[in-house]
Amino acid sequence: MTKDVWLKIDLLELLDNHTGALYFHEILVAFPQISLSTLQKKCHELQQEIKNCYLQEEVQLIIDRRNGIELIRETTTLQKIIERLITKELPYQISQKFIYEDLFNTEDLCHELGISLSQLRRKITGINHFINEYDLHITVSHQMKLFGSEKRRRSLLVSMLSLAHRQFSTINWIENSTFYLKQAAKIIDYLKLPSSYHYLETIAIISFVNEQAIKRSRKIIFQNDENVLLQAIRFPKKPYFLLHWDENDWGFLILTIYSMPFTTVSLGIEESFKRSFRKNAIFLDWKILFQTYFSPLQTEQEDMLYQELLRQYITIRLLKVNYIFSSTYTLSILKTLEISYQHYFQIFSDFWQDYAKLHPFFNLLHAQVNALLICENFVAWNHYLPQVTLFVDTHLMPTLEKWIASKIASSLSGKYHITFTQNQENADFIITTYHDTHFFKKEKIILVEPIFSANDLTIIEKRLDAFYQ
Repeated sequence: MTKDVWLKIDLLELLDNHTGALYFHEILVAFPQISLSTLQKKCHELQQEIKNCYLQEEVQLIIDRRNGIELIRETTTLQKIIERLITKELPYQISQKFIYEDLFNTEDLCHELGISLSQLRRKITGINHFINEYDLHITVSHQMKLFGSEKRRRSLLVSMLSLAHRQFSTINWIENSTFYLKQAAKIIDYLKLPSSYHYLETIAIISFVNEQAIKRSRKIIFQNDENVLLQAIRFPKKPYFLLHWDENDWGFLILTIYSMPFTTVSLGIEESFKRSFRKNAIFLDWKILFQTYFSPLQTEQEDMLYQELLRQYITIRLLKVNYIFSSTYTLSILKTLEISYQHYFQIFSDFWQDYAKLHPFFNLLHAQVNALLICENFVAWNHYLPQVTLFVDTHLMPTLEKWIASKIASSLSGKYHITFTQNQENADFIITTYHDTHFFKKEKIILVEPIFSANDLTIIEKRLDAFYQ
């Protein structure tokens, strides 16, 4: 994707995460890499895109030089605008074509997209730089062709659709989408998976990509070293309603579902292979480093870690691509968590850096995110929050003092582990409405208004931030 699209998506998320208007100079703090004129231009483009996507009462972007920029979202989500931004991009448009065709006329494509041949070549060079890592390559002459591994081709096509569309049913260029949703429902029932839209929409996308490849006689072929691994795996038997699929088509679907973190799909794996993996450095180094950086592992945690690493190892070896993290939302949520739990993320980053050095095979973004999810499963986000003890003493009645304490605790729970004490000597800070007092150490005092406004909360947060940084 172009930087332009990621910038607009990031702008949407920033504005949607803020109540009220923001001035251009406030937004620039979050985007130091761009100029004021670029920001203004992109905001106006985004405003027009939103007008083309939504009714005014659903979503609107208000740009006012005096009052700032405000995103107003009333009755819907931002999915339509994000879909619009991504689907206009060249990677999406050629992915759509390669689902249905093995090659197509280059001149026709340039005319359709309104770009020159030289522009197309430049863009394809950038795309090849990425997809070459997945044993794929696009050539451009009088025709455009995609060469390489069929399973990686399907994985990246599934990735692209998952990135752009939250729901399979919203992809308006797919004919007979009901067929694939029904097929997905039958697969869910056959595999006894939980009844959820997550599984339904995901399997519908995989099913659709599989069906188009089968119609065009494209076959998945595993390499010799991959076949050695496959011999240690027993897949669920292919169902009767997929008789037109090859075993490898079915295996691809199962592996893609199996690649999801903490999936409920299980594979039959030979005991000898499982025993050898328990002695593998992939598992042992992870365990040692986790206990070095985080905490000792319980037996049930070791078992969960083993299952997750085995799942990752198999799917990385056979698919490499894990589409579930090809999502604008996953990375955005992680950025938010990183800001909220800085100390946790620093410890995790050190842990992952050491592990990736030992096992570069695992040094992929989705493997890193998987590792973070495992760590959080064992050690909660707030485990490393700074401990803060507060003493509240005001001229208010006790019930209102409790209300203030409750507001402080709930407001700062993501950044600090707060406890309250009845002994001011044990307190790190003293929250009070009294200006002049010789009972308290001045450096500990944080003055607040009796109404305890949002500004008071900000003052407390800044004092704590300054002290603990």
